Amino acid sequence: MLGIMTNGDPPQISVAVGIVIGLVASLIQSAGLTMQRKSHLMNESLPEEERKPERRRPLWLFGFTIFFTSNVLGSVFQIASLPVVILAPLGAVSLLWNALFAKLLLGDVFSRYMIFGTFLIAGGAVLIAIFGIVPEPTHSLEDLLRLFGRKTFIVYFSLLGAFLAIILIITHLAESRIPAEFIYDSPATEPVPLPRESDNGLE
Repeated sequence: MLGIMTNGDPPQISVAVGIVIGLVASLIQSAGLTMQRKSHLMNESLPEEERKPERRRPLWLFGFTIFFTSNVLGSVFQIASLPVVILAPLGAVSLLWNALFAKLLLGDVFSRYMIFGTFLIAGGAVLIAIFGIVPEPTHSLEDLLRLFGRKTFIVYFSLLGAFLAIILIITHLAESRIPAEFIYDSPATEPVPLPRESDNGLE
């Protein structure tokens, strides 16, 4: 059933349907973004005088159209049917789709470290979706402001922000010192030339 009819209320979209719609919308959005990226790369591979703006590139326009449409429609259904604790991990799933389409359409390197990170993201999203829903009453704006002003919350949020900042700094320092050959499975090679417009009629 797409929706559940309550007493005199409009039908509500079930959580399962909302999750499916969210996954499909995220898939389409990632495909649209990757198409736009492919169009940019193909356009940059052309001589300067043959390059075109975005509005004259069919592949870019198609990617933008499906991205925008799925983003608007998907958001409407997800916000109406899913709690925030599920919306957050669904947003993280888009990273998986981005990596998949980058491999299929752009030929990006998909190393074992990226595969491991992909499984971590997917596992975290599943765990949040399963154990993150906690029944609690709806709070008014005054209630939220009062809860956010508690000393325990301020201390917790400050420690969380400091911890995240430290992790980002450590990650940046470590990434700058790790050679590219260690991150990817094979040493960096010369970029593969992309097909020209005349080869397939797309940009």
